[in-house]
Amino acid sequence: MTVTAVDVARAVVAVSIVVSTPLLLRALGRGRAVRVALVAGIPAGASMALEPGALAVAAVVPYAFVCTWCAATAAGQVVARGLRPVSELVASLALVYLAGAVVWLVAHRAGHALLGYPPLWVLLTTAHFHVAGAYLTGIAALRARDRSRLAAGIALIVAIGIPLTALGIDGPRWLETSAALATTLGGIGVAVLSIRSREPLQVIAGGSLLAAMVLAGMYALRGHVAVFTIAGLDPLTSMAVTHGILDGVGFALVALAALALAPPPPPPFAPPFSRLRAGLRIGADFFAARGLERTPSPSPRGLVDALDELAHPSLAPARIAPAIRAFYERTHDHSLVVRPHWRAGFRGGARLWARIARRLGQLQLPVTAERGDEGITSRIVAIDPAADGRPSPRAWIRTFADGRAMYVAAYATHVTAGTAYMNIAFPLPGGHLASILRLDHLPTGGDTGAVILSTRIGGDAGIWLCLRLFGRVVPVRLPLAETIAVWTRDDPAAPDELRALAPVAATTIARHDLWLCGLHYLTLDYAMTPLPASPA
Repeated sequence: MTVTAVDVARAVVAVSIVVSTPLLLRALGRGRAVRVALVAGIPAGASMALEPGALAVAAVVPYAFVCTWCAATAAGQVVARGLRPVSELVASLALVYLAGAVVWLVAHRAGHALLGYPPLWVLLTTAHFHVAGAYLTGIAALRARDRSRLAAGIALIVAIGIPLTALGIDGPRWLETSAALATTLGGIGVAVLSIRSREPLQVIAGGSLLAAMVLAGMYALRGHVAVFTIAGLDPLTSMAVTHGILDGVGFALVALAALALAPPPPPPFAPPFSRLRAGLRIGADFFAARGLERTPSPSPRGLVDALDELAHPSLAPARIAPAIRAFYERTHDHSLVVRPHWRAGFRGGARLWARIARRLGQLQLPVTAERGDEGITSRIVAIDPAADGRPSPRAWIRTFADGRAMYVAAYATHVTAGTAYMNIAFPLPGGHLASILRLDHLPTGGDTGAVILSTRIGGDAGIWLCLRLFGRVVPVRLPLAETIAVWTRDDPAAPDELRALAPVAATTIARHDLWLCGLHYLTLDYAMTPLPASPA
């Protein structure tokens, strides 16, 4: 019996559907989808023995649905998490590419000439997008986790090669060649990383991939190098047999099996966002008007009950200056003055936003400096944790003398993988703005106890627009960032101009910097002064 490219490609696709895809989902931590993919994969794999038609399509529809659902959730996580870290971006793209693979699969099972290509090429593309698109990309992402920038770069090259391949399918020859070479280069990198791991199964997988990538490169350059054939088969069938077995079985199946047997990765990105949302107007009475304010005993006085709640392995709360600790633990007992410094080019936008914010009754960032005698009040109140969705939330409400809200925010803390974060929600129409920051010692603070809160340090930190849709919170990562550096009033490491502008009685000062798309657009300088003690 003569082996043909069709026979090999069908076998590779069947093994991919039934075994490799569930292993990929397991390795990427998609535990809930693994069993469904196993059940859906059996009829889909068996359909490769059927002739194209309605029955063959019906057999692959459940598998196509599972892959598409996984791709949709992965795309949502990219929107929520952003483009970093690279390893997680590439892991999500692997599942997106899996959805692309099932488009070609369904087309082949229907006998449809997708993009005008004959059945054989539709089938080969189905195999390619499963193995090189989803599996190679997913494995590259997993090899890059907790490793060097080189590993992340290799994963990114692999991920970029897939859309280039898609464009090259119906594009010029140079683009097809460039895509093949990018994929080959990335594949060689993954092979080297696998071999260097010295894990037996990964070494086998890496060796198979390395051999397959050399053959793929030779085929891509077939117009410039000798044509590769085996056992008298034509070049295409020779490529399908060698490349299919080495990539589909020797690499993908073995590597995914090894990764699936390893401890499961952490669950997909999901910081605990608040469930708060507002109507068209927020205002200083937002929490009271909705019956969310609570009066526990004792009532919260600060943004945190104890600064130790924000501890993590790199932070020693005992080193933080007592005056800074007092502000965060007894915020209610301090008055604040803020002086804005808008960067050139953003002042016009600041005035426009001030009009919008005045109508919203929220996030009224000052356009000009406060004099310090406007009667701005600061209030901390406990709010209903069941409505907010986070433990022990409290609201910090700042209002002008005429009752207008400067800002209204709900504060909480959470811990992920041993690292604590400050978790802030600013109610907005249809949802809220979430800012998640980590507290660290200020590098230039020496032993003076200065600290910095930042969204720019990775992990859960960042800024999101969180929309409440169909009873769920849908986070969208925004190209915004902020840092808040805090010093004591007499800290010699603090900026001289900040110390000079602070009232004499101030105990702490802070510099709040904000960025949009990497552009520094605003600095807010704060001075915090303890209020006189109430008479007994």
